Amino acid sequence: MNAEFTEKAITKQVSKWQVSCQAFAGTQLEELAAMTALCYKDDNSDMGQAVYRQVCQHYPNADAIFKNTGCRWVGYNDKTGLSGVNIDGNIIRKGSADAVQNYFLALGHAFPDACILAEKAARTLGHKTEVICKNGRVIGMVTLVLEQAVLSKNQKNENALSA
Repeated sequence: MNAEFTEKAITKQVSKWQVSCQAFAGTQLEELAAMTALCYKDDNSDMGQAVYRQVCQHYPNADAIFKNTGCRWVGYNDKTGLSGVNIDGNIIRKGSADAVQNYFLALGHAFPDACILAEKAARTLGHKTEVICKNGRVIGMVTLVLEQAVLSKNQKNENALSA
């Protein structure tokens, strides 16, 4: 009975994400927040909606910046590993560091140094990173951290050993 309760608690805790945005290359944090909100707005995954809500909560104007402009959502592409939006002639894409590296190589650009930072952050247990690009230039990184993921996993293992 106790193990069943623990499993439900873990599931509940693991579903919560903490989001951090880091701007690169002289990009203003407000611009990154707006681009991030656009990229995640129509992402219906739990993680995508968590990012969208938290970005809009911390930057209330992020969603409103582009409300009156023509914006076309570009869904996730299995081949490229990217998704994003096209807006007013700008191409905004998000994806893992590997996907962005391949995107840049396809464009004929060098591997962006910012992706090295994203790869390093992604190797941390409970972390997921996505890189945001605008017109073939990395403008920032979104880091998602599973709250209590490590603690919950350890608690589950301890309960299993003591049962």
